[in-house]
Amino acid sequence: MRAWLKQSGRLADNLEIEDFDDRLEAVFQYIEKTDIAIKHFESMRTSCFDSTNLSSPANLNALPEEIIKARVALGWTQTKMADKLGIKRQQLTRYEKTLYSSIRFSELERIVSLLTLEIEKLKHFDLDEADLAKFTEAD
Repeated sequence: MRAWLKQSGRLADNLEIEDFDDRLEAVFQYIEKTDIAIKHFESMRTSCFDSTNLSSPANLNALPEEIIKARVALGWTQTKMADKLGIKRQQLTRYEKTLYSSIRFSELERIVSLLTLEIEKLKHFDLDEADLAKFTEAD
């Protein structure tokens, strides 16, 4: 790989082998973390989500992650969910980034109600997982 990078002009002549190895290792670690994140996202995206996880989580600390899983399972981007809630995408991004630690309880109730309602609507179609994935992609 070093030879290819050097030949293609993407590697400076003065870069030490240790520096190159460190940078290469960092790239491989980034790729691995990204791959894991993609697999996790795809797993959430293609699974049928149980809305009871939202309305009565076994532990309240799990609620923020359940909200994010529900949004992903519905195929909604942060922008789409923010639009449905009538808030800015940046606000929803902050909520998710801080695991909803700064949200008012009334706003949290509104989010849970919206997601639960939307998931229950999908259940009435009696779709299998493949159909559900197609349905949410088209939304």
